[in-house]
Amino acid sequence: PLDGSPNITLDRFLSYGFSSSILIPVDTFNFNFVSPDGPPLNELIKEGDICVLTANNVQLAQGIIDQTEVETDANFGEKAALSGRDLMAQLEDQDAISLDSKPLFAQKISVRNGVASLLRDTRITQIELRNAPSASYLLATEPGENKLAALQRFLEPLNCLAWMGPDGRIVVGKP
Repeated sequence: PLDGSPNITLDRFLSYGFSSSILIPVDTFNFNFVSPDGPPLNELIKEGDICVLTANNVQLAQGIIDQTEVETDANFGEKAALSGRDLMAQLEDQDAISLDSKPLFAQKISVRNGVASLLRDTRITQIELRNAPSASYLLATEPGENKLAALQRFLEPLNCLAWMGPDGRIVVGKP
């Protein structure tokens, strides 16, 4: 949780969905489950909290909770529904140029440094390059463009894609 309280494990699922495609940069998830015993779930989990999806003790994805809904059910007691998107969603939600950030323009910038400049003010802290070119390239953001669009425009002439690894790092290169 954002407030620094201990992690919460949810494992009594009624249903779940996870949508992931290399062609669609932002993965989505939704979980419906029986709330754990203890304090009401809406006191424990808030919108904006980090969510880690694991199956059989293998981490599959890391994302941010966009919406929480808690209701009382006669059969299960407190039921909850969470929905959200992986960390790439921050690039979709943030403008490349805002009141706090000036336009980015670099005629010669490496792929790593170009991606790192677009990741500023996000929770994505690690970059992994896979078969990405090593030369320097042009990076320029435009007014009204989000960070994801700027990233895709930067990578397209290099024949590269960006996607999220299961551990929350952004992977840039050729799949």
